[in-house]
Amino acid sequence: MAANPHTSEMVAQETNSIQQLKYWRSVQESIYKQKSRIDWVQLGGPNTKYFFCMMKHRQARNRIDTILTDQHVLLKKLADVEREVVGFYKKFMGSSSPSLEAIDLLTMRNGRQLSVDSQNILIALITVSEIDSAIQRIYDEKAPGL
Repeated sequence: MAANPHTSEMVAQETNSIQQLKYWRSVQESIYKQKSRIDWVQLGGPNTKYFFCMMKHRQARNRIDTILTDQHVLLKKLADVEREVVGFYKKFMGSSSPSLEAIDLLTMRNGRQLSVDSQNILIALITVSEIDSAIQRIYDEKAPGL
């Protein structure tokens, strides 16, 4: 692809490979979540040393420790990482753009898109009965966030 980046066959293969990788990563993550939930239930629930150890591990995994700036500088200090993230979003506050330069609309339109029916389902109002139904389907063994 480096020699000829516009070869549609290579682009299609790359897209397919990326989709497969994402799928198998989600399968692996699902397996890990299920295993941890089983261990957690078997080892006594939320008031055990195991539970707190798992929570600390999860918090460490969900944290941004380093970040690479636009100038290719690796920031490792927490204050520097925070400053970079806040600065990134502050650039967008109070500004508008007629187009999104980071998004190639042709590429986006050639990819998968939701049908009109699916789009309407996503923007439909949520009813109280739907909320009640969803809450009733949550099992007692379900750990929040897993």
